[in-house]
Amino acid sequence: MALIVALGLGVLVWLATVAFSRGFESALPVAAFLLLIFPSESRVQIPGLFDLTTQRVIVLVLCGLYVGVGRKERAQETHEPALLRYLLVCVVGWMLISSAESVVPAISFKSTLSQYFDFCTVYLIYSRTVRNREGMNKVIGGFVAGMAVCCVFGIIEVYGGWKVASLFPPVPGRFAELEGLDTRGVRMQ
Repeated sequence: MALIVALGLGVLVWLATVAFSRGFESALPVAAFLLLIFPSESRVQIPGLFDLTTQRVIVLVLCGLYVGVGRKERAQETHEPALLRYLLVCVVGWMLISSAESVVPAISFKSTLSQYFDFCTVYLIYSRTVRNREGMNKVIGGFVAGMAVCCVFGIIEVYGGWKVASLFPPVPGRFAELEGLDTRGVRMQ
């Protein structure tokens, strides 16, 4: 748990430092890199509410920086509607319909809200901030660098027999607390 909190604080400091020193758009490639490198096991469970993952900390920091720094940088420009907004509305609508038809609708609605927050919020921030090819190339470079780090750890896992997930506490499946359901182990192999 201390490792997860330290990672969250490190993410906060790194993103804030880049945003305040080089501008909000310069923090987006760093955020893209960080979103990819942390495993899903890097989470603090808040019982009854939600899981605070390192990715969610990144999204929260991005939201705060977008409101505090990013909007001020883009204040002189006109705000266009988000690209693919109708497709985004369809995705959210489909997630809500599929949650209503789920076996356990309450858990599915919580999952829908978390997916909306994790995916749509990041998409809106990126689509409203990145406006030129150079910025897009930097964001893609952040994703590529994140994938390169993941590949290095993947090679270590395959040939070294050590798993990155072993640093984090085991994470039960979404429906693990329901009686009679077998979640088939903590991780699928």
